[in-house]
Order: sequence, then C-alpha cells, then structure tokens
Amino acid sequence: MERILQRIRTPLLIVLVAISLWQFTILMNQSQDTYRKVQAPEENAASTSLNQDPVRVIAPPRMIAHLPNGDLALLRSSSAYYQTIWSTVLKGSLKTLEHLDPKDLTVVDKASWTFAEVGIDMILPAPISLKHFCEVLQIELIGEETNLPMVNRLYISGYQNDYVILEDGENHLVYRLPVPSQAEVIYNLLEVTQNSVYYALTEIDITPYDFVATNPIYSYRQNPYVAARDSGKPITLDLDVLAGRFFDDTAMIRSFTDISNAVIYYDGLRTMRLSEEEKVFPQLELKQSAEQIGSDHQPIQAMSKKLNAMQLWPQTSEILFDGVEVGTNASAAYYTLVSNGRPIYMTEGNRNVLGTLQVESKGGLVTSLTITEPTLGASQRQFLSLSASYILWGVWNQWEIRFPDQTQEEMPLRDIYEGFLFNENQTQAQAVWIVEFYNGCKLFYNMMNGDYLGMQAAVTNR
Repeated sequence: MERILQRIRTPLLIVLVAISLWQFTILMNQSQDTYRKVQAPEENAASTSLNQDPVRVIAPPRMIAHLPNGDLALLRSSSAYYQTIWSTVLKGSLKTLEHLDPKDLTVVDKASWTFAEVGIDMILPAPISLKHFCEVLQIELIGEETNLPMVNRLYISGYQNDYVILEDGENHLVYRLPVPSQAEVIYNLLEVTQNSVYYALTEIDITPYDFVATNPIYSYRQNPYVAARDSGKPITLDLDVLAGRFFDDTAMIRSFTDISNAVIYYDGLRTMRLSEEEKVFPQLELKQSAEQIGSDHQPIQAMSKKLNAMQLWPQTSEILFDGVEVGTNASAAYYTLVSNGRPIYMTEGNRNVLGTLQVESKGGLVTSLTITEPTLGASQRQFLSLSASYILWGVWNQWEIRFPDQTQEEMPLRDIYEGFLFNENQTQAQAVWIVEFYNGCKLFYNMMNGDYLGMQAAVTNR
C-alpha cells in the first residue's frame, strides 16, 4: 500500500499544482491585474446589538393615544412617550406569546366594541400577513397557514378589559390575541402623557368625500407651521468598508472595474457589484455561488440579518418598514428613512416617488440593495400648513385624474400624515401631506400650498 501511495504522490502533486496555476491564471485575467486588500471594520457590539431584533418591521410609525381625559394624542416614533409605551407593549404583551395557533384568535363583534376606549391605537407601517407578523416577533406559528389575516393595526387596551386586539383590514375582522395588555401599566403611562405636551387630534368625518377607510382618519386640532428645507451634507459610504461587511473573509477579497466602470468585489464565493459614481447612494448586487444559497424562505428575517451585518441602518435616524411583496422565488421589501417621526421620500422622473431603501431576496439570501440616505438641513421661512381635510377634498376632487381605472371603494384610505419629499437632485426637501391607501399607494401634496407633487405606486407595482 505504501509503495502505491509513493508512486501516485508525485503525479498527484503535479496535477494539483497545475489546477492551482490554471485557476490563478483565470482569476488574473478576470481581475484586470487590479488588486485591493479590504480591512474588515471593527464591530461596535453596543450599536449592532440594538438592531438584531427585526421588531422594527412592525413598529408603528405613529400611535394614536386615547387618553383618560377623553382627548386624542399623536405620539411620534421619535418621542420618549412612544419609546416607553412601545417597549412596554413588546415586553409586557407581545413578547410573552411564544407560539400562536390561528384557532386561538377570538373574533370580536365590531358592533359591540370600538377602538376608542382608553388605550393605544397602533397603525402598523404597512399591512403584513399574520405569518410574517409572527416571524418578526419570533413567535412560532402552528396549525394551518391558509387564509391567515392581514394585520393592519393593533389596539392595546389601557382599560379594565386588559386585552390586545388585532385587526384584519382586508376582511374587516377584529381578533383578540390570547395575551393580556398590561392595562394598568398602559393606563398609568397615558395619564403621564395627557399631562405633557403632545399633538392633539380630532377625527375627520370622511363621509362627504365618499371615501372608504380602513382606519379612522385624524387631523390636528391646530394646523402646524412647516417649511421647506435645504438638504444637508450627505455622508459618503466607504466602498472598502462596505465590502468588508459583506464578505466573511476579507483577506480573500479582490476587486476590479468592469467595462461598465462598475466596481466588482469577489472572494471566490460571493460577488458584490456597485457603480463607482454611486458611493453616496449605492445600488448593490449581492451574489453567491449556487452551492451556498439556502432554501429557507424567510425573507424578512434574511433582509433584517443582512442589513444588520452590513450596518446599513442609519446611525442618527430611523428606518420605516413600507411593505413587502413575497413571491414564490423572490421577495422585495421596502423601507423609508424617517427623521423625527416624519418619513422621507425621493422624486424620480415625472412625479414618480421612491422610498429610500429597497431590499430584494431569494430564499433566505439577500440579492440586492438600493439605498439613498439624504440629510435634512436647515429650515427656511415658516408657513402655516393647510389642513389634512383640505388635502382630502383635493384628492376627492381630482380622483378621476389620479385613478381613472379605480373607484374609491377599490382604493380604501389608510392614513394621512406628514413627511418630506426631496427633489430629484436632492437639494431641497418639501414638507408634504402623504395620503396613504391600503395597498401602499401614496399621494404627496405640498403642505403650504396644496400642490400635487407625485405618487408612489402600490407595493405590488413598484
């Protein structure tokens, strides 16, 4: 046996050396003789640990507080009251639910119950299926996964009934979750809130407009003062650092520029492609060899994990989940940058509006990212805004122009709220009213003069 091994050892070594030289020659030709060593950044455990939980996907951007004194208050995601209440709801109610069988959802008679009791009305950033809602909260969904409700909003009771309500916006059904709401704690928090500064609200009667709404539509009791803003100085993303966050072994990374002037990073298994001129607002194509692609189809978990690993969540602001389109082979999720509780959008072309982050996945693997991170600068002269009611009247008056092929019954309203819309060259952001529909379509109107500025398509058409 030893003689046989000695005879084949030398030819085997020669073959291995030849294969290595052949692979090296191919890599040299592909890399166009350009090499770059990427140093992996030092991970900040304190900052990344805060983002490991994908709960941000269902964090409501706004809460409507039904206060003990009978008032309505808007709590923005940037306020301390919001943070305290949301943390309490998660730890005291939702996080206690380790598994859920859809059969355990108790249907509530809407005729005998109202969202207007003392408590917190939480409009989720976008309707999301119960399956993905549980996935985000790391709740095991057991039983049949057919005909699951689409979660539109939650209601956390601060009253003696002590319950958590889940609303299916598509089927107009209301369910009670099998967990308590910690009503006494919520009530105490709302008592503190009503004695502090908040945005006072009143419900809008939408009957004269012939609209159908899945949620109550609210307006400020006193219109806010608003102003356009100049854009701030964007933070340039270092491509080498970005590559260091994507690849497992930075010592194996090579980079070269292809014929289209795009920078390609490659380590033998993964490929990251981005345009050289898009260092500030990159479009990334993230590829991996077929052997490495997993079959686990959890798009939201995959997207959250990759964004965390690459540290693409902004350091000084928030990201708002804006909907997910889950397909059989591929999925796409949309997110929007938020500043002080107000989302930021971008115009592109003729009144076409885009969000600021798009993530596509295949199975459990993220395949592409498009991120734009504009920065709000100084405010200009302040003006008293037009009311939300006036904007809704404008939408109603121009309905056939905006939606010639759809009726108002087919396009139910979901909310109207404030935001910012950057112009295409990102030099200025206008304060806008955003009229949102249940399918994710949004209309943008200037808050100072009511001008129509653009539309974001429904989630299924983006």
